[in-house]
Amino acid sequence: QASIFKAAFEKLGGKITIETKAEPHITDLAAQAKQLKDSNPEGIMMGINTITAGTAIIKLLNQNGYTGKYFGTDSFYDKTVITETGKASEGMTVSTFTLGTKAFRQAMANKFQSADLAYAAPQAYDALHAIQLAVQGGATTGEAVQKALPGITFMGVSGYTIKFDKNGEMSDPASVKYSLLEVKDGDFTEIDY
Repeated sequence: QASIFKAAFEKLGGKITIETKAEPHITDLAAQAKQLKDSNPEGIMMGINTITAGTAIIKLLNQNGYTGKYFGTDSFYDKTVITETGKASEGMTVSTFTLGTKAFRQAMANKFQSADLAYAAPQAYDALHAIQLAVQGGATTGEAVQKALPGITFMGVSGYTIKFDKNGEMSDPASVKYSLLEVKDGDFTEIDY
């Protein structure tokens, strides 16, 4: 992932001042935070897999005086980031799986009395809907569901057309959408792009 991001970023004219990483089991990120701060970047892109490591690095960078912008992957779409880091995460931009259609989000909010969605909820809903359609069409086994998927197409609550290839996979790049969120006034706000 890092090499793909780097290539695309540099192709667009961006400059990587430093790359640093830590294994998932590492919890002491002080050395990485110091390296990042000392490189004086305008922004820091973080592809961290755990919210614990993500909040730790933001706290450490803040303690080291970093005031630039943060960019994060889908693991940062968690209110824990905001509650654990406070103002340090204000303005952070996060890319995550699409949050789904407004109607789906409203239905979830009505049902669960919360506007917060579970991770990948629209995608999970669409996956179950595809299985339901396959079963309604006569599929009674996992193999039969997989064979039925290429004949199933519908507009998903994820906000894009659900369509499968001959292997039962969604391999069309147009089927993968993401939402951009910004931490604004202590909450995640979707950015239109």
